[in-house]
Amino acid sequence: MLELKWKSAQIIWVLSNYSKKGKIDSIDLRELFLMFAMKRKLKLMSHLINSEDFSFDFNEDNFCDVLENDVFDIGVLLYREYFLQISRQREKIT
Repeated sequence: MLELKWKSAQIIWVLSNYSKKGKIDSIDLRELFLMFAMKRKLKLMSHLINSEDFSFDFNEDNFCDVLENDVFDIGVLLYREYFLQISRQREKIT
């Protein structure tokens, strides 16, 4: 989808349809989130986190995935927005 240069709205529509059919599990959502972070797709990342269509819960594991893949700029944005959720289990990060 990203290689075909689809618009964010089209990708959100396709992902919503897949999730309604039960074809997206938590591992897939984690990988999608990481891929969107690596491609710097903030709108899609925000939709995964905030949408009621997906059962995605942002946690420190997702934050660590972003940092391990050298996406530090997105890591800073995530930390500034979700530092309360991340700092609950600080030992995983350090």
